Amino acid sequence: MDSCGLRTGLSAEHEMCFQEVIPECPMGKITPNFPCPGPQRHRLNYYDQYETTYWSLNNPLCRIGAFSDLRFSKHVESPNNSLNVLDKTLLSLSYENTDAIIQLGNIIDTRNVTTEAEVEDLIAHLAHVFNKTYKKVCHVIGDLDSAVREQYTNSFLRDLALSLEKSQNCYRFCGDMYYSVSIGPQWRLVVLDGYEHLMVEPRNTTEPPTPYNSETTGHGFLMYFNIRDPVGKKCTMHQSEATKPIGWSRELMTIGEFMTAEERGQVPRVRLLMSQRQLKWLEETIQEALHCNENIVVACHAPIHPLLVQDRSALVANWREILKILMYCGVVRCCLMGQPLSMDCEINKCVPTYHQDHGILYYTLPPVMDIAERNRQVSAHLLIDLGRDFVRIQGEQIGLLPEHQQYGVVHSFRPRTKISYKDRDYSFNGAINRHRL
Repeated sequence: MDSCGLRTGLSAEHEMCFQEVIPECPMGKITPNFPCPGPQRHRLNYYDQYETTYWSLNNPLCRIGAFSDLRFSKHVESPNNSLNVLDKTLLSLSYENTDAIIQLGNIIDTRNVTTEAEVEDLIAHLAHVFNKTYKKVCHVIGDLDSAVREQYTNSFLRDLALSLEKSQNCYRFCGDMYYSVSIGPQWRLVVLDGYEHLMVEPRNTTEPPTPYNSETTGHGFLMYFNIRDPVGKKCTMHQSEATKPIGWSRELMTIGEFMTAEERGQVPRVRLLMSQRQLKWLEETIQEALHCNENIVVACHAPIHPLLVQDRSALVANWREILKILMYCGVVRCCLMGQPLSMDCEINKCVPTYHQDHGILYYTLPPVMDIAERNRQVSAHLLIDLGRDFVRIQGEQIGLLPEHQQYGVVHSFRPRTKISYKDRDYSFNGAINRHRL
């Protein structure tokens, strides 16, 4: 009661009715400071949910395929097995009448690679396989690829980004890997670089680690360093450019581009970070898609949603800013993510593979090579049908629930009204003219 003796709070019955009309954010109690865009994106009990018609499901506008984490390396028993898996995967996706193929990151395994010549040899073998396909392949950079970012961005893996003039050499000597490309009528793919920057964030060791405070108590981003010769002799790898050492030691510009075991133990906990320049570009790209009546599929190898990871310190540090931008305009329909090495131990844990949140379907792809080794067949790739009012994800061995095995996961949304010259909103005039060109 207040000073006048009147009750200021709502009764339990009235509060229940209020929650039915304007429900609380479902992520509010799970994740602190979640960037909820508002109750208009929640499921309202007093309004029917939009359902896609069977005619629309049978007439998608375009189809894309995706696979992740091939981790090609020659430091295994049968190196050609990875190339065979890649060849069969690209062939299978091409047979499915796809308009584009997304390679979602970690195409090479750099943990045991020490010289530039080894990386160039791996990239040359991959280029030979990718050149066989006639489909457009959109490459996304992964955590293992970031260890050799200079060689990665100077290869064919960055050709599409450079052709779109969306990738620049502004930060770091080797450039970034984010761009956008049209993949079909009313649909656009936005590729993000989740490993653009690293930030030092000390680990909180005073609290016991739990899933809810793992963002501060977790281990952070996992990096593999080349260890220097303990004898202290001059390394023979400095003799020529082809044998120059590479890896995270070189990316972090350490002395001699190597680390000793003692120096490795002194490296603090680091986390991933997207620059403000990339976030500004992302916001402008989404605004442009909004004005052009386009829907967006986002591809980022680094995890950006807290419910799809066990250790939340593996998330991009500014994931709240990213989700706020993605959810603001309501044109982002699906977000595909990969699986960094720090998440390999979470495969057998109760971590969901996909989740629908605030009008966006988030999906984490399993490693294609791990599934192929266990099942002796290529099955860890998915097909995404993109329609006027739906996103449907199908595939085998990609973590689908039993009720979604036959028809896939269908994410429905209300289609946006097309813009015409009858509209008098001057803010859309420029978009109309650009769309006509």
